[in-house]
Amino acid sequence: MQSTSGITLITIILPFALLIFGLAFIKLGFWPRRRGNTPHCRGCGYALVGNQSGTCPECGQAWTESTVVRGERHRHKYLGFTG
Repeated sequence: MQSTSGITLITIILPFALLIFGLAFIKLGFWPRRRGNTPHCRGCGYALVGNQSGTCPECGQAWTESTVVRGERHRHKYLGFTG
């Protein structure tokens, strides 16, 4: 006669752990942290390197510290698809 704790481990905990790892891989693959110091428009993602006008040439948003994000994302699509 088998123990019910072994069945519980396999049928409940293992799928839950695989779900958590899958979601983590998707997040890290498609939405990684920004690295570097290159300014980008928060609205459209346009690189604002060398822009002196004070507005984004792509979407026209005013360029302030709250509308600019720093860094670039280097996506790892293979990691996201694995998740």
